[in-house]
Amino acid sequence: MANPEPDPQDRLPERLEEALRQSASKRIPVSQERDEKVLLGCREQLRGKFGRARWQQRIIWAAAALVVLALFGWSLIYRVGNGPRDRGTAEFAGNAADLNGNGRVDIFDAFVLARGIRDGRTGTTWDINRDAVVDAKDVLAIAQLAVRIGTQPKQKIEGASFRVIDIFLDPKGKSLGAYQLHWKITTPNARIVGIEGGDHPAFRNPPQYDPRVIQGERVVVAAFNAAAEKSLPKTKIRIGSIHIEATPAATCRFEIENLEAADAQGSRISVNAQSVERRKR
Repeated sequence: MANPEPDPQDRLPERLEEALRQSASKRIPVSQERDEKVLLGCREQLRGKFGRARWQQRIIWAAAALVVLALFGWSLIYRVGNGPRDRGTAEFAGNAADLNGNGRVDIFDAFVLARGIRDGRTGTTWDINRDAVVDAKDVLAIAQLAVRIGTQPKQKIEGASFRVIDIFLDPKGKSLGAYQLHWKITTPNARIVGIEGGDHPAFRNPPQYDPRVIQGERVVVAAFNAAAEKSLPKTKIRIGSIHIEATPAATCRFEIENLEAADAQGSRISVNAQSVERRKR
């Protein structure tokens, strides 16, 4: 349908149309001062808008960085306190078996793992021997590393007599969950020939030691028991004995060094130690 023709009565007067047409094409002069004010106002608005955007972007990046740091810190705490820090820290310490993160492998790392297995709290990072299973074999692997001492000169004893040196520990009322110590002969003409366990059921089995110390003069002995606290000793006990052979009638002296012990929860405790030659009956 075609558009109807406009009604002549609806048209503007010709003089008014001409005046409007001329005013639309006429340039209106603006002073330089007003022009500069308009430009300045535009710059102020743009600066405020984009400035706020930059600050918002900085806040977002800062929040993201805090989240990353929080996650990293949480991972460290989890590893140290819950297992694979116990192991995660081990990785930072540079040795996979250093579960407690003290910079060295000791019997207390094995104790950490044994308690974790007992409580069902383990992780793949605790698979020390890389057999895809975290079990007693990993505990043993750490314990063996803890007492490694290396080869040492073999003493030659002519016409030797055999003696037994008993080692006693007193946890002074605290539960004894684990211990480690260095024991050595400080006089010549004597050598280690065997090591046995103690009297208390918790430490009746022979402690961990490096077999290469046999016929040497020093040894690291260590043991732990992850049983319930009520099953652990709290008074003086014989934790083991060292068998030596020495020149007949010779006076032998012994020394205990680097003694450390822990309670049932793995917290370090102070203990008294004593090394006594057993009298022949």
